[in-house]
Amino acid sequence: MTRSLSTRRWTAAPTAFVLAGAIAGCTTAEAGRSLPVEEGPTAVDTSSAHPGASGTPDATVGEKLAAMHPCEVLSDEQLDGIGLDPATATLDDVGVIYACNYRPGPGIRPSVALNLDTYGGVDTLELTNYQPEETQVGSLRALRITDSLDIEFCQFALDLDGEATVSVMVRGIRDGGSTDEPCEMAERVATAVEPLLPR
Repeated sequence: MTRSLSTRRWTAAPTAFVLAGAIAGCTTAEAGRSLPVEEGPTAVDTSSAHPGASGTPDATVGEKLAAMHPCEVLSDEQLDGIGLDPATATLDDVGVIYACNYRPGPGIRPSVALNLDTYGGVDTLELTNYQPEETQVGSLRALRITDSLDIEFCQFALDLDGEATVSVMVRGIRDGGSTDEPCEMAERVATAVEPLLPR
């Protein structure tokens, strides 16, 4: 199935993303620590979507997720409602990462990354040195993941039938020594994304 694309332009940007099990050994960046997003005019060709993409009705959840583009999951209106600027969307598809990064405005913190991971469910994530907490987002089982060494970080990882994971990672909100504010933002984005995900 060919996806119709909006007129949005995305720029490719390298970032580090907390996808523990999926990227262990695949990057030299320390897990949980993002690298600066480089802004640029490079348009992203999304015509081929992600490797393994399939739009057939009998496709697995992982195949359906692979057919999605991370910068197409949320509409401009939904992003505006969450407090993110659609014009800041940057695609990161380096290695196994397939994420769209957003900000409230150009160069403004926090950074929010929406990653589509078809390599396994939340139980496959390598979470050593992180604090995962079981939770629920809509109808989906999820993990709320924090880092005791980085109070500006929070991630919500949503499990799709144990075969795929959609993660929302927020970095750059300092809230008086706690992770409450980044987690509130991550949960708000995850809640907007949840009904749009394949089952």
